[in-house]
Amino acid sequence: MANRDLYAESNPRLVMAPVAFVVSVGILALFGASRVVYLGAMLGCYAMLFFGKLACRKARLFAGVSPTVPLSRLIKEGGSVFLVGPTIALLVLLFSRT
Repeated sequence: MANRDLYAESNPRLVMAPVAFVVSVGILALFGASRVVYLGAMLGCYAMLFFGKLACRKARLFAGVSPTVPLSRLIKEGGSVFLVGPTIALLVLLFSRT
């Protein structure tokens, strides 16, 4: 049971990272923030996702199952798809302005 609790504690970070990114971009756009602030928000949300994935790996190792999933499954099911896609779009928009 403790294994499941450890995994359940680390999972919200994975789920909330894309939501936090979208909310932070919306708030920053509302206040007209500079490019550097957008990059800081992006890096902060990516760190949330990264450390959430590390915690999930640790919980899976502790439970005795494979610590990673195949890359194709990670791309299809992982929260990184929702964070990396908007991040690339944001970077293209930020650096395409003159």
